[in-house]
Amino acid sequence: MAVARTRCIALVGVTGHPVDVEADVGSGMAGLHLIGMLDTALSEARDRVRSAVVFPVKSAC
Repeated sequence: MAVARTRCIALVGVTGHPVDVEADVGSGMAGLHLIGMLDTALSEARDRVRSAVVFPVKSAC
């Protein structure tokens, strides 16, 4: 299983909090798992990401 990892910063007001992001780069069914104390915005983001993965938009170019 190949795993890609990166670190980013989540802003809460003007304070930055480090966030670790991991992604399985294998073949198979696409999925999204958010772990930790989820905010309502993150729960909604899960639905938006799922829609983008399941129904990708093709560019006009």
